[in-house]
Amino acid sequence: DQAWAKLIARQFVGIRDWEINYLPDATQPLPVVFCMFSGPDFLYAHQFFPNASTYILAGTEPIGSLPDVLRFAGPALVPVLENLQKSLNSVLSFSFFITKDMKTDLQRQELNGTLPIFYIFLARAGKTITDITFVTLDKSGQPDSASPNEQSKSLTPGVRITFTGGPETPPQTLYYFTTDLS
Repeated sequence: DQAWAKLIARQFVGIRDWEINYLPDATQPLPVVFCMFSGPDFLYAHQFFPNASTYILAGTEPIGSLPDVLRFAGPALVPVLENLQKSLNSVLSFSFFITKDMKTDLQRQELNGTLPIFYIFLARAGKTITDITFVTLDKSGQPDSASPNEQSKSLTPGVRITFTGGPETPPQTLYYFTTDLS
């Protein structure tokens, strides 16, 4: 909570002020926001463009498996959350992820990959996840549902996360693809 409050005061307030003067249309509904070298940084994509219907993010970081947070109980939860906090340290402190650090941080066995990070960012943005589907891109670049086993054989594995901000808001979609765009 403390790190999040500092982030809001240090970064988000400035972004909102800057947007009012230089990017006033950013808060209007948009069909798609592309962040091709973002990694799992939904945090800033959503901060700049909160009303996009679809967010498409890409990075080299793995998606990981669906987090089963219910299997961590009592004292076992503490180190799991500490590892997750470590993964978020750079983005909360410096406003960006450090790729080489994420290579190790996102390999943890308890909560691995980018999915736990997306969970946190969506929850902190006041969103509720309504669906998570693993996908892969077909030959024409369209997302197609895929099992985690099928994903491992794909050149471009991804995840589609559908979420909402409440009963009065339309659903939004976040796609994240693990790929090296270089």
